[in-house]
Amino acid sequence: MANPVAGGVIYGIGGLTGDTGTAKVEGFEPASRSWKEEPDLPLPLHHAMAVTFQDNPVVLGGWTAEG
Repeated sequence: MANPVAGGVIYGIGGLTGDTGTAKVEGFEPASRSWKEEPDLPLPLHHAMAVTFQDNPVVLGGWTAEG
């Protein structure tokens, strides 16, 4: 799972769920101690890298079950 920080929100992006990847994206807001769902990635992804660019999370690379 990749975890960039943008706008005070820590994002959990993709990752492994058993033997496959997930397209799930969630954000944690430490100030309110709450989670929020974000739009999913276009495809399930794991072993991705994520960075913050202009205060937005950006996903780079990754692996899909299709190869």
